[in-house]
Amino acid sequence: MKILLSSFLIFCISNAAIAKDDITQRSYDDVQFKNNLLTTNQTNYLKIPKDWAHAYGSDSTTLTHLDANLAELVRLRVGQLDNCNYCVILHTRQTVKLGIPTAKVSSLSTWQQSHLFTDKEKAALAFAESLSGVNHANFQPAYEKLIEAKFSNPEIEELTNVVILMNIWSRIFMVQGKFSERPSE
Repeated sequence: MKILLSSFLIFCISNAAIAKDDITQRSYDDVQFKNNLLTTNQTNYLKIPKDWAHAYGSDSTTLTHLDANLAELVRLRVGQLDNCNYCVILHTRQTVKLGIPTAKVSSLSTWQQSHLFTDKEKAALAFAESLSGVNHANFQPAYEKLIEAKFSNPEIEELTNVVILMNIWSRIFMVQGKFSERPSE
């Protein structure tokens, strides 16, 4: 895993894409975000996750194997698991933008008790939960469900990067103290 992550980070550094907009600075008409803790970037610690986001984030154009709607459901679920306010707001908005049914988005936190999700979606969500929580006991069965659900190796690779990227961002936003606020009037 360390070799995979190191190789990928080197790839990101050498193949950095230019952002459409800065993911760490987004706000919306009805909500703004403020960093209440770490507000600096003197060591450029945000460069690697930003580069990675261009490859595996919501605005990515490089995800070629994993279904965009499935990737967005996974991003939102990981944001919920990590209790990341910014992530939940951003990825809920992305699901709406993609046209994912409201009932499915609303029941994402209870997907195990829902028949709204396909077997493939359920396998991806179980994998994301296991990987996010680093639950070694559940990881092997979750991985095997991906195989049973007919995920290809490239889909599993992209799914893995989507989940890990979400975990990284939620932790960065926690350190930044990124809280939602009402817009100033």
